[in-house]
Amino acid sequence: MKKELTSRESKVIQWIKQYQQQHGGYPTYREIQAALGFNSINSVSQYIKQLASKGYLDLIKNKGYRLGAEERPSFVNLSLLGSVQAGGPNTTQETAETVALPQQWISSPQKSFLLKVRGNSMEDAGIHEGDMVIVDTSKKPQVGDIIVALVDGETTVKRLAQKNGKNYLKAESQHHSDIHPQDSWEIQGIVKSLIRQY
Repeated sequence: MKKELTSRESKVIQWIKQYQQQHGGYPTYREIQAALGFNSINSVSQYIKQLASKGYLDLIKNKGYRLGAEERPSFVNLSLLGSVQAGGPNTTQETAETVALPQQWISSPQKSFLLKVRGNSMEDAGIHEGDMVIVDTSKKPQVGDIIVALVDGETTVKRLAQKNGKNYLKAESQHHSDIHPQDSWEIQGIVKSLIRQY
């Protein structure tokens, strides 16, 4: 059984966990010092040791620290189903690749998948070429959602919009045109979040 934390210790471990979830690694002592207002690196080091002694962190010889086993997020594997065009529609090529992601990022793991974005027609919505989007197929799309749609056998990512009672696919860039499907089209899922590698 882990020992109870002080208020300050709780702030440190929560910030470390938040950083790890956002960046996939652990903050340096200097980053902890700057973020939480410690007076010195030695103070940070002392808190890291205290958290390790209470079972919240593991100290790794000559390599720093990591979250203790009970504090580490569980992961799920999502299939990366090729790429999706954020420009004009594009055929999505399925691959067998999977990517491990923290479970708290995905509300419906069994009904979600990943796509890599190509093009920049969604740049004003913060979606850029090379991003991976998490697509959830479990919920009914609403006007205003960013979706992945199959249009005339090709896949694209756009915002679901409506005009005069008719749905269409809105580009989020002044350099790209909206798509007004003339024939049958199908919404494949809602974009719930994105992953960007720098």
